[in-house]
Amino acid sequence: MQLFISPSKRDIKAVKTELEKRELFDKTTGVISHDGSMFVATTVTEGGRETSDGFVEITDPSINVSSECKYFVRERSPDQKHPSITDDMPKRYTIYGSMALFTAGSFAGWEKTKIQRALTEWLKDKPGVTHVAVNSPISKQQNVIRHPGITRLVGDWGPYPADHPMLYDHPTSEDFHNAYWVTTTQNDIKQCWAPMYTMFSRGNIKEKARVLNSPIFKSSSNSLVVDLYCGIGYFFLSYAQLKPRLILGWDINAWSIEGLRRGAQLAKLSLQVVKEGEKPDWSKVGPPGTTHAIVFNESNEKAVERIEELRRFNETTTMEALPLTHINMGLLPDCKQAWGTATSLAQSGVTTYHVHENVAMNEIEEFTRERGKVFGKHLHTEMVKTFAPGVGHIVWDFIST
Repeated sequence: MQLFISPSKRDIKAVKTELEKRELFDKTTGVISHDGSMFVATTVTEGGRETSDGFVEITDPSINVSSECKYFVRERSPDQKHPSITDDMPKRYTIYGSMALFTAGSFAGWEKTKIQRALTEWLKDKPGVTHVAVNSPISKQQNVIRHPGITRLVGDWGPYPADHPMLYDHPTSEDFHNAYWVTTTQNDIKQCWAPMYTMFSRGNIKEKARVLNSPIFKSSSNSLVVDLYCGIGYFFLSYAQLKPRLILGWDINAWSIEGLRRGAQLAKLSLQVVKEGEKPDWSKVGPPGTTHAIVFNESNEKAVERIEELRRFNETTTMEALPLTHINMGLLPDCKQAWGTATSLAQSGVTTYHVHENVAMNEIEEFTRERGKVFGKHLHTEMVKTFAPGVGHIVWDFIST
């Protein structure tokens, strides 16, 4: 039998609030009116009571909210859903492989014990999920290496970076092995990342699809493609699907590059990872019809120097100089730091730039004109996603002139 409390009309809110505080309010049934009286439903089951379809008053309830209230029991209908602690669970989350990531602000105000009880119940019908976390907004402070901010709730996430700062700057192969990794698939391309060390944005899926299908990108076959902010391979792995002869990437986050390496391995993409101060093996660039990738774990300020090395290598071998058909600049909120590098590398009439930036919606046309003065002829403007109210993640395609 389900317990109901019948207060005076002026006390209904106070009784409901008290039950919510005790986590005993039945949200499914709520507050109902019957024969001129109000009844507040609880999640309490009263045993040993005489069965009745109607409300039966009792004088010895198992809980007491107020001496001024009356207490009743009523038989639960067969199809009545029994309240569950998961009824209050946040509804906005994304599952990536074995990880469920709730949106920022989820579980706000919840006690730890309640979170654990709710998640234990919630995970019962999600056998593939082993890790649960709450996302955090991207920091407005300087965050060049794009460290993520997540709150761990369930699972073994490996060493916590805040306790081991060296894990960010100088990770070893063992560190990579001990970390928790996630793999997800977008546009039939697998991408890998360690959530404690790198970010992942599912909203880029639309732009990745455009890379794979737009005529602007088809010229990449048997050419050189450059990604100045390659990360875990957001766009790098999409470019690789277009079969450029060589694709070069730069990133200062070793964890992002390890994620890219794992994604490349799953895609059977030939790839070298080159640390700052090391030399790549340019001879591994294969014949026409093949794709080789090199990722540099260093600032993209070295890109001009690295490509000059490639050109010198071309002069000493039979390998022809490859046309640089595409330069991707995917850093948000803007990639102005790389503009000079990109324009130094570009070949007039050959190279298309793909410039990412967060722009106020009412300023897109003005920004397009201004960016055209830097990069050349405007080909296309793509609104990838909304970044904030009135602000969009924009990608411009320009061709060098």
